Amino acid sequence: MKVLLIDVDSKIANLALMKLSAYHKIQGDDVVLYRHRGRKSLTLDVAWDPDIAYTSCIFTWNRETAKALARRWKAALGGTGIEITTNLPPEIENTRPDYDLYGYDYAVGFCNRGCNRRCTFCVVPMKEGKIRPEAYSPPSAWVPDGYSKAMLLDNDLALYEYAMQEEIVDWFDDAGVKWSLTQGWDIRATTLENAALLAGCKPWSLSFQERMLYTAWDYFGIEGWVRRGIPMLVNAGFRPRQITCYMIVGHDPHYAGGYTPVGDPKEREDALTRFRVLWEEYGVYPYVMPFNNRRDDPWIRAFARYANRKIFKACSWEDYKRRPA
Repeated sequence: MKVLLIDVDSKIANLALMKLSAYHKIQGDDVVLYRHRGRKSLTLDVAWDPDIAYTSCIFTWNRETAKALARRWKAALGGTGIEITTNLPPEIENTRPDYDLYGYDYAVGFCNRGCNRRCTFCVVPMKEGKIRPEAYSPPSAWVPDGYSKAMLLDNDLALYEYAMQEEIVDWFDDAGVKWSLTQGWDIRATTLENAALLAGCKPWSLSFQERMLYTAWDYFGIEGWVRRGIPMLVNAGFRPRQITCYMIVGHDPHYAGGYTPVGDPKEREDALTRFRVLWEEYGVYPYVMPFNNRRDDPWIRAFARYANRKIFKACSWEDYKRRPA
């Protein structure tokens, strides 16, 4: 049987598709992966007709493209961008991923799932519920022998009991495996103890090219936690440039759909303040994430370009925004 896997928009290797691939290959099926990379076009560079197809969509803003691709290929459709409560059948979920599918040299997996926070822009609490310590699985259970890199997908490692944090980090350190904490570190849960633990075995960037700890300042109201947590991390041994702090811009749960009005002056002031605290006071890299990839507010898009392309190293925001479009 011929199986087509359509990865609509994953930035890294898609764990669900790798498990589907492994499951079908065990059955003797031929498997082909197509990475659509978020494009609007429905044309696929696939020269054969599959007997069965699966489409996975991660981001909600690609939902309509994913649905159209699924209709075109009569594919099963899933992923966080489509339905947050759908899970793989147990016989597939428990299959070791097919790492040959993407040809990457890193492992991907979870030690635990869920999150105890209730951030209004995040689907994890609805999709996975709270962290369940009894569901813990050590890195040794999902990092294959011979792999020297691993992407840890846990949603909030910072909220685990310290003993569990220590076991995870120490395993990567002892095994000599570079690890990337892809979903970030909750700055609010930083302590002297876990800051020292992280600094002793610093995580790597998504490209594994440099040491990088990802964190976030999404609500202006946690300023105190940010001002407390960043110095702790730096004093523990992180250089400021080894910290990237994500900032959601354009979101406020008090407005319809969570979208701030276009041109909202308070949103702009809050975003600029967060940016300036991070970069000008602490030397930490800010990274702006427009809420739901919104494109209706030119100021937010311009601010995201300015921050994410590190244009701030060359000129001020005031000078940049005066440039002709």
